[in-house]
Amino acid sequence: MAGLASGVLVAGLVMAGALEPTELALYDRLFELRGPHGPRAPIVIISIDEASIIELNRWPFPRATHARLIERVSAGGPLAIGFDLVFDAPSLRGPDDDAALGDAVARAGNVVLAAARTQTRGVVPRIDVSVPIQAVRAGAASVGLAALPDDVDGHVRRSLLVPPKHGMALPALGVALDRLARDARLPAAPVPLTPDLLINFRGGPRSYRWFSYYRVLNGDVRPETFRGKIVLVGATTDIAHDVYQTPFARAGGMPGVEVHANIIETLIHGNRIREVPALVGAVGAVALALLVGILVAVRPGAMVPIAVLGLVAIVGGTVASFAFLDIWMRQAGPVAALELSVVACIVAEQTRGRAL
Repeated sequence: MAGLASGVLVAGLVMAGALEPTELALYDRLFELRGPHGPRAPIVIISIDEASIIELNRWPFPRATHARLIERVSAGGPLAIGFDLVFDAPSLRGPDDDAALGDAVARAGNVVLAAARTQTRGVVPRIDVSVPIQAVRAGAASVGLAALPDDVDGHVRRSLLVPPKHGMALPALGVALDRLARDARLPAAPVPLTPDLLINFRGGPRSYRWFSYYRVLNGDVRPETFRGKIVLVGATTDIAHDVYQTPFARAGGMPGVEVHANIIETLIHGNRIREVPALVGAVGAVALALLVGILVAVRPGAMVPIAVLGLVAIVGGTVASFAFLDIWMRQAGPVAALELSVVACIVAEQTRGRAL
């Protein structure tokens, strides 16, 4: 009975979400135990870094400068070009600046532009979507939401596959680029029929190949470098405030543009992390606690071996499933149920002994 009560208590905590912060921290640890896997998808990043800002001596860059970059990259024959920058207001340099970028986007024919989702605080919070101005987006192949949903601890682990309620039916930026690459005949796995996916991160920052923006612009990088590639353009400097905490960058520091690269790779290879529902963990906690209670009742002297073997089985099974099958089994609930049921059984035995 003590074991069953422990399991029910832990199951209630699991379903209430009380253990979710712990589960997420352990989830990140699973990535670290598995280790980084080198990228295999044809994705490269053109990095708007400190060196580029210094060399070009301005920020934000003129839109005509982005136009020149698109022309250089497009000359190499990339599969798609994605901008993790939002051009949602007219250029301060005048309409000719916007027209230059819009013309370059139209000529390339395979550019995906970013939209942003913003929330205005107030009595009734308002969610808006900022899309590129018409002069820039008219010739774009697609527009995708660059917003990255975060978990309760503020870390980024997921990407939306279905447009959010307030997203103007726009796909995620990574999803839009994945579609464009598939249209260009890039072999890819079927898209999962789920509202979101857990990103199978390949590693920490700079796992993908970075080319400094100014070096591409100046011709130091040959256009042929981008042939058959998905090219992402975005800020990698902290100045842009577009860095995130991810499983391989728990202290922060992964640029948003590289998070999008991981999303695209996960979609191409179809190796999303599959999540065992919290309900399964709750039921497992009850079953495990009940089993421990029964075993301890039958073999009181084997309490310690039972606890150790149970812990090894839970942790070992979770790590192996994650590392080899890309399956995330929540472990905080079962471990808590195991420990609590053992303690409860010890207390129950001692109480019973004193009563006798």
